[in-house]
Amino acid sequence: MTMRWGIAGTGRIASDFARDLANIADAQLVAVGSRSIDSARTFASARNIPRAHGSVADLAQDPEVDVVYVAGIHPVHREHAIAMMRAGKHVLVEKPLAMNAGEVDEMLAVSTSTGRFLMEAMWMRFNPCTWS
Repeated sequence: MTMRWGIAGTGRIASDFARDLANIADAQLVAVGSRSIDSARTFASARNIPRAHGSVADLAQDPEVDVVYVAGIHPVHREHAIAMMRAGKHVLVEKPLAMNAGEVDEMLAVSTSTGRFLMEAMWMRFNPCTWS
């Protein structure tokens, strides 16, 4: 089953994610959302992404998106992730997941109540548990 991805944000991390997602056989990047339609269109055009949205709210309502990578600045992670889950999307959030434990608790509650997957994107290579 191909997972149809959207990206919330158009910065460097979003660009890196888009590049790397192209290497996943069962993933398709179908949409991007940004605070500015011009930024979203520029990002989408450079990466052959079919749809660009001028707001995260519009991205959340895109029926062709199954899962969203939240790549905006840290203070909006909670807001964007919750909007996506409430719209029926699964969510992968760039680290840090949220600004504090209270925000994480709220995000987990929404994940549970909506039945949507929520995960923090963290490169485990730098986790001391994985060192040899």
